[in-house]
Amino acid sequence: MKGKKKGLTTVISLNIIPIILVILMTISIVGYMFATKIIQKQVTTQMETKLNETAESINTILQNQQALAQSTAKSVETSLGKLTEADYENLLMKQLPLYAETYGMGIWFEPFTVGERKQFAPFAHKEESKILADRSYSVGLDRIWETEWYVVGKASETGGWTKSYKDPKTNVGMVTTAYPMYQGEKFIGVTTVDIDLSSIQRLIANLKIDFAGKAVLVDTDGTYLGGVAKEQVMTQKISNNANKSLAASGKEMLKAKSGQSQYKDKNGKERFYYQTLELNGWKIGISVNESQLKADSNRLLLIFIGISLLGIAIVTLVIWRFASRLGKAAKTYSQIAQSVSAGNLMNEFAEADLARQDELGEIGRSLQEMQFNLKEVVQSFQLAATQIDDNAQNLSSFSQEMAATAETVAVSVSDVSMGTGNQYEKLKTVDQIVASFSQMISFMAGAIHEVGDSSQNINQLANRSQGGMTELMDSFETLDRSIKELIQRVDSVGSNMKQVNEMTELINGIAEQTNLLALNAAIEAARAGESGRGFAVVADEIRKLAEKSKGSAETIQTLIDDVYADTEGMISSTASVDQEITSQRKHIAVATRSFNGIIKAVEEMVPKIATAEESAIAINDSRETILKEVSETREIAETVSESAEEIAASAEEMSASTEEVSAAAMNLGQMTNEMREQIKFFTI
Repeated sequence: MKGKKKGLTTVISLNIIPIILVILMTISIVGYMFATKIIQKQVTTQMETKLNETAESINTILQNQQALAQSTAKSVETSLGKLTEADYENLLMKQLPLYAETYGMGIWFEPFTVGERKQFAPFAHKEESKILADRSYSVGLDRIWETEWYVVGKASETGGWTKSYKDPKTNVGMVTTAYPMYQGEKFIGVTTVDIDLSSIQRLIANLKIDFAGKAVLVDTDGTYLGGVAKEQVMTQKISNNANKSLAASGKEMLKAKSGQSQYKDKNGKERFYYQTLELNGWKIGISVNESQLKADSNRLLLIFIGISLLGIAIVTLVIWRFASRLGKAAKTYSQIAQSVSAGNLMNEFAEADLARQDELGEIGRSLQEMQFNLKEVVQSFQLAATQIDDNAQNLSSFSQEMAATAETVAVSVSDVSMGTGNQYEKLKTVDQIVASFSQMISFMAGAIHEVGDSSQNINQLANRSQGGMTELMDSFETLDRSIKELIQRVDSVGSNMKQVNEMTELINGIAEQTNLLALNAAIEAARAGESGRGFAVVADEIRKLAEKSKGSAETIQTLIDDVYADTEGMISSTASVDQEITSQRKHIAVATRSFNGIIKAVEEMVPKIATAEESAIAINDSRETILKEVSETREIAETVSESAEEIAASAEEMSASTEEVSAAAMNLGQMTNEMREQIKFFTI
């Protein structure tokens, strides 16, 4: 059972569109994945850059404070023993205003380094807008050399940093940097700078981070220094956060120098980037919302999907239109091929299809050429069938005549064989009679030969007449085209005359308007007097209408010229028709002469055939005499009888052969008729 027939458009669409769909979807997916990786890489780079910038800012603040402690230590080393307590206080009070982050500064000496004083620690600090000296550390604090800042400063030649702490007086988060002092190679104490963390905390809090990001600053032990709620600063550690996921990321951060991790909170999944400050080991981290990170990727995915869908729609439309055009052309050629297979050779081909410069155009041109060649073959078969049929009829008639002649000869020879007698003297008479018989036979042969020549003339004349009739048909076709052209010319003359009438009406209308405007202009000018110049507008309108009248007149003239040209074309076409008619008369005259020649040839055949008939009668009359003489010559009769038997046998064979020829001619005529019937299958 055959499946349902599918059109070429459907087949092409079903085979190409899915492939393009897969390609576009693959490109979209690969592009989305590649773009996502690029975005993630850019985000990582952006966060690392932000970390570096923030770390650099904090390091700059800390380095400034460390440099302040170092410069103070060097000043004390060079001036040891020369400065009084007030001088040390003045030195500190001058250094404090240099940086807004500096809260307090102190100089802490080893016991008995300055005179006989066991504990000497000049100190100054900021209090609101004032800078105050504080001598309480020199008298009121025992064992200052065991404090964290002193131990840190003494432990390294480059100094160090304390852990962050909250000042009990100001309740402000602070950190202290300490730098050692030496006299030669002898350690004599440390200088300290107390740093207010508020500015660093504000720096962390005010960071502008994309993707809903936020920053956090923690101490080396994980204590929050900034970036969290105020109550958590200096009191909680990131590793002890209630959010176990964040606590795990915090522990990971404390162990590594830099890196990234993930944790979850109420806003969803967060990506956490962190880095260590080289100066004091603090950790700075930046967290960004994962959904915000993927927002760009999701938008990009939507863009890819939209572009893919648009591309699919456009490609589908283009393929569908292209396939429809192919399918339309293929369907047209298929219908033509089916029509040809049904015997119709009158199919018409569209010029647009034949003008195509592709395979379909070649197919169309090949089909047209095939139809044309097939039409010529069929026409040739029709002509050949007619000629074969005529020749077959002539052959059949000639065979029948030969058969009749053979029978006559056989009968005559049979009669001769019946004679008896052996008189030798009668042979002369027989010889004379036979000689006369021979002459008659020769004359009959000549007449028959002339009949054959006349038949050939008839055939040639008939062929020429056929050619004349063909030319006559061609001439009439040309006459038909000329008449059609004449009709077109007449139509053209009618159309132009219509346009002449329209132009005439337009000129009349413009003339009327021109008269009215001219009248109005004259009246207004007369009333206005000097101010009549304002009626220039009316005059201008008159001018425009006059120009239109002129243009219409020119158009009318052009149309009249066209009418004349068309009239001349009509005359030319009429002359062509006249010439064609004259030509047809000549061709008809030729055809008439040809047929007259045929008639004349036939008329010439009639007396010759009559002569042949008279000869046959004479032969028949002489037969009795021959029989009489032969009966008197028995011996000769026997010889003649034997010869007559042989002649009779040959005559019978010739009769049989002529019957076969006649049968073959009849078969040929039948085959010709069958071929004609088959050729009628074609419509040309």
